[in-house]
Amino acid sequence: MVKRASIIALTIMGTIFMLLTSSCFDRPSMDEEHVIDYLYNSLMTAASLQRINYEQVTGTLLQDNNNPSDKELLISMNFFSSLTEAYSEATKESDIGETVWMLKRPGSIHSEAPASTESLRKIARYIGKGLWSVSIGQDKELVFTVDERTKQITPQSQDAVELMQEILPITYTDNTSGYSFDYPPNWGVEKTELGITIKPPEPVAYISIYRTRQLERDESLQDVTNQFISISNKYRSDLVLSRSGKLDDGGYGFRFTWTSKSGPQTTQDYIKLHNNWIYFMEYSAISPDFEYYFPIFYFVNESFKFN
Repeated sequence: MVKRASIIALTIMGTIFMLLTSSCFDRPSMDEEHVIDYLYNSLMTAASLQRINYEQVTGTLLQDNNNPSDKELLISMNFFSSLTEAYSEATKESDIGETVWMLKRPGSIHSEAPASTESLRKIARYIGKGLWSVSIGQDKELVFTVDERTKQITPQSQDAVELMQEILPITYTDNTSGYSFDYPPNWGVEKTELGITIKPPEPVAYISIYRTRQLERDESLQDVTNQFISISNKYRSDLVLSRSGKLDDGGYGFRFTWTSKSGPQTTQDYIKLHNNWIYFMEYSAISPDFEYYFPIFYFVNESFKFN
């Protein structure tokens, strides 16, 4: 009997110890301010990709954030209203302590929003195992979880799901050629004989990616690059090579201007080698729009990876 009682006592003590230690160790590494700020900047960065196409609709060149996309407006408005409303409520309930200013983003659509520890707790709360729940909007209709370990953002409400679908990049995977890349959700995808081409809603630019052939014996990637420039010079009118050089990943890049049926065109090409296969990535746009769409090309190239 004594032995059984001792075992039961030890079991209870062990259970209590596990509960206490698990609660002690499961503490967040981020706080409410940093979680909300991370979510805000992540959503705004994704939404800003859509602004690249805004000029085609408004006729206004967007060198800054003065003409944001509708999704940037929606996100900024919801965060601003949520923060100011929570701050107002917190000031009525108790001493809020030190005030901090949120939404500090270059070219922010709204002014910075006031916040305090108490007000931020009305928006974000730690739910355990590295996960935070964040509710944004007048009726808290935009609900997300943020994993502070992986930085993954997951929508938890229907409105949040729809917003994420509209702003997050889409991943294209070519299992045959062995690569994948991300591209804006409002760009179209077209499969060609060579590979894949993506285009914005207005046909003033394109990005093509394709695998050509294997590198031959005693042939270098520099040889392939020179051949491609020579062929381009033959079939593209008034071609002028403006820059070329070796890339950090061992590939080659070059930029040139030429004259197409639509007028002056600027083209940037990257040539890469993987498992002895030659891959081409080409970005081309009407010259006046080249720099405007270049951030998209940079984004696609940065996301490109071999499977």
